Amino acid sequence: MSRVIGLKCRECGAEYPAVIRIHVMSVSRPLEVNYDWDFISDHIDKKKIESGPKSIWRYADLPAA
Repeated sequence: MSRVIGLKCRECGAEYPAVIRIHVMSVSRPLEVNYDWDFISDHIDKKKIESGPKSIWRYADLPAA
């Protein structure tokens, strides 16, 4: 389940809905994914991540962009 709020330009702060199909603004600025960190921190256990395998799979419960 994705907990993406939207996309945001790091340079100018412009925000875009998560459903748009662009990843770079017209002036070649990368867009960052803006996550719902309040929901994530309430529903994902940090200790579970810390005790997971020493590979990328320890982060499987985190949202995908």
